[in-house]
Amino acid sequence: MKKKERISFYEKSLDRVNAWLQFAEAKHAAAIAFSIAALAVIYEERIELYLSFKILLTVGYVISISISLASFLPVFQIDTESEQGGHLEEDNMFYWKDVCKYSVDSFMERVNREIFDKPGRSPKKVEKLLAKEIIANARIANRKYMLFRYSIFTLVFVTVLLPIFLFITA
Repeated sequence: MKKKERISFYEKSLDRVNAWLQFAEAKHAAAIAFSIAALAVIYEERIELYLSFKILLTVGYVISISISLASFLPVFQIDTESEQGGHLEEDNMFYWKDVCKYSVDSFMERVNREIFDKPGRSPKKVEKLLAKEIIANARIANRKYMLFRYSIFTLVFVTVLLPIFLFITA
C-alpha cells in the first residue's frame, strides 16, 4: 500500500472518530435541553406538586445537567502512549470504542499487521501524528459516552418519577 493510501486511511479514521465525538456532544446537548424543559414543566404554575417532590426532581435534573455539562469540559492532556484496556482479537480498528484501548504504537502496529499487511513496518511521522489524534479523540469520545450513560440514567430515573409524583399529588 502506498504512503498516500496509508495517510488516507488515518485521515478517514480520524473523520469517523470525530463524527462519533460530535454525536456524543449532540446527545449531551439534547439531554441538557430535555432537562431544562422538564424543569420548566415542574415549575409551571398550573402544575401542582408537593415542595419536597419539586426539590427532589430539581436535584435529579440538575445532576443530569451537571454530568452532561462536565462532558464539555476540555481535556488538555491525553496520554496516548499508554494502554487503556485489554486487547481482544476481535477488536475493530475502525471502531472508536476499541481504538481507545490502544496506545499509539500498539494501534499502528495492529493496523499495519491487519489492514496494510506490513507487520513491523516503521510508520511515517504524519501517520504517527494522525494516529495520536485518533487515539486522543477516541478517548475523549469514550469519556463523553460514559458520562452520557450516567446523565441519561439519572434523567430517565427522574423523568419516571415525575408522573408518579403528579399522581400522588393529585
